Amino acid sequence: MGSRVRQSSGGIRSATLSAQLILAASAFIGFVSPPPDQSASDQALAPLVWVMFVCLLALAVRTAFIGVYLYPGEIRVRSWLRTYHLPVVAGTRFAAVPWEDWFLSESVEYHLVQMISVEGSIRRSFSATAVRRSRAIAQCDLLNAYVQVTAQSGASATLAHDFARGSAWRDQRKKSQARQAARRVSRPRHSAAE
Repeated sequence: MGSRVRQSSGGIRSATLSAQLILAASAFIGFVSPPPDQSASDQALAPLVWVMFVCLLALAVRTAFIGVYLYPGEIRVRSWLRTYHLPVVAGTRFAAVPWEDWFLSESVEYHLVQMISVEGSIRRSFSATAVRRSRAIAQCDLLNAYVQVTAQSGASATLAHDFARGSAWRDQRKKSQARQAARRVSRPRHSAAE
């Protein structure tokens, strides 16, 4: 069994789960108390709305499990409709890139929200990994360290869990925060003259 990386996909998961549950609740309330003057054509759409209601609930359950999971020798990224299996091989690199999604953001990049991108045996970005920029960078640092350690010492379930939720995760998070603080000092947002 794999371990979900702590804080992975938290922002996108809560936002989409909230929207899905609100839509499902609205559909359910419409079924429980329909308007008294509902037309025959509206009544004919009831089966379609029930199907949409069930699909929204199924999607909400799947959304609860999206994120990045570490397995021995493999990294899995669970999205809304698909799970991507990424073998841990030397040369695989993860990077944080501006978030964009063809459906939710109409392919407009958002720089405050970042997602994980992988380069190596495959090249791909994962919109279901959207989190704020600092967390995305920290997760990429963690995944790159996991790939490096796994390539050197081999994979195990204990190592995967330690990098996902244990002391290795905490150590890597501290290193990443120190690197981000150094970057902020070297590139301040505003000059003193402003």
